[in-house]
Amino acid sequence: MINQDSSQETTTETTAIEVDIFNVRYTVKPPNNLTTDDIRELATYIDGLMRRLGTGHGTNDPLSRAILVALNLAAEMRGTKVDSEDTINELIAKLDQVLS
Repeated sequence: MINQDSSQETTTETTAIEVDIFNVRYTVKPPNNLTTDDIRELATYIDGLMRRLGTGHGTNDPLSRAILVALNLAAEMRGTKVDSEDTINELIAKLDQVLS
């Protein structure tokens, strides 16, 4: 399926695409919940993280950088989860007050 309303072509088909992350080309078949544009955007984001992490951290090993990027992403996700849980708990408390 191609979305023809936007200026960028977005497909929801599961066609494999090639992306470059830290000077390595990967062939990726997007899962059903991501478009090829989503995959390209994520690859660009990861590539940027890999490149930024290397400066000043003294590591040139791609595997070490990838592990550090994964840890940073996990920490971000954990923070987002905590924020989301706090928001949900606040909403539940407000609903309890209104419904009481």
